[in-house]
Amino acid sequence: MKRFYPHFLNSMNWVLAGLLTLLGFSCSDSDDDGGGQVEEYGCPHANYEIKGKVVNRQNNPIPNIQIAISDSVPDRQMPSDTIYTDAKGEFLWETGEFPGATFKLITTDIDKDKNGGQFVADTSFVSFKNAVYENGSGWYKGKAKQEVTITMSEQINTEE
Repeated sequence: MKRFYPHFLNSMNWVLAGLLTLLGFSCSDSDDDGGGQVEEYGCPHANYEIKGKVVNRQNNPIPNIQIAISDSVPDRQMPSDTIYTDAKGEFLWETGEFPGATFKLITTDIDKDKNGGQFVADTSFVSFKNAVYENGSGWYKGKAKQEVTITMSEQINTEE
């Protein structure tokens, strides 16, 4: 009995491995004639580009503004990304995310008076819910672009 049991287990392992191998190959679609259904595994995704400008109330560009970008869904904590406006007050941010994403942009004046005044922090949202995607196929929906202008208010000093 002691010799039979290890041989039985070894034989069953070979049989099960062979069956699982056959099932794995039979589930995949390697039909090259284009008539079969292509199986895709993964998650739909798209590339996003947010191009923008940060200006004051007089429509003058504000350089060196920090923009913290994060996912706007409260339960799903996407790590935030931080970018800065250039000398012309412009910024560009690109990412890949689930189609239909909405991003929260928090603008903060980090260098105070060096950019022409002190500005109040502001929060904006950029939604790609009804975006037009370019060059997508399959799970990849393509690339969507949006341009935004964020207007920041100058901080009013009440000190005398």
